[in-house]
Amino acid sequence: MPRHGTKRNADKPVILAQTRPTVDKPVQCWAHSQSGVRCVRRVTPREDEPLPIPYCEMHLKHGDGALKVVPHPFAGKCLVARYDLPP
Repeated sequence: MPRHGTKRNADKPVILAQTRPTVDKPVQCWAHSQSGVRCVRRVTPREDEPLPIPYCEMHLKHGDGALKVVPHPFAGKCLVARYDLPP
């Protein structure tokens, strides 16, 4: 059994580089309902947007109801979840 500090390549985990997100692949809307069901709409790139905001047109305009703006005593306003959000 190898000890810590030995130099064997088989014992080291392989770390793969992350790929940069692109607009080439369709992105699913991030909005969720209160029951946890995710929106099935695809996000389309908008003008002058290198990477799309991950909300469909409807949820970008109206929100998904998961968050609400509340007054904050020091910051002015903050976002809070209306219900437990999925991981």
